[in-house]
Amino acid sequence: MPNKYTYRTYWSDDNGYYIARCLEFPSLTADGPTPEAAVRELSDLVDFCVNDMKKEGESIPIPFGDRKFSGEFRLRIPPQLHRELAVESEETGISLNQIVLSRLHPQVTNKLTRASAKHASGKDQHQQKRLSTVKNRR
Repeated sequence: MPNKYTYRTYWSDDNGYYIARCLEFPSLTADGPTPEAAVRELSDLVDFCVNDMKKEGESIPIPFGDRKFSGEFRLRIPPQLHRELAVESEETGISLNQIVLSRLHPQVTNKLTRASAKHASGKDQHQQKRLSTVKNRR
């Protein structure tokens, strides 16, 4: 049965083979003539390492698929960018969190664009003019 670890493959011109990496075991790699063969080779190596780690009483990495993510993380950005995003948030009526999310996850952008247009239609002409000025500067 295949293990639940996260594998990535890429072609290596230097080696003339596909190279497989396991994100949870960054020091391990394997190669093969196809991506599948490289992953199969590495998966066997990971299984061997996991069994050895169990025997030695070492902690075993949790597969990414089994990890729990809260959906929150802290992000440090330059103060000027923070200011620009806060202004955009105020002008569009979209929360700062949603604006940043739309930049990280482009599928959200379409929903936010519609929400922004709806919000802007309710503002007075002065605010709409200022919003278009900001957008034209980009």
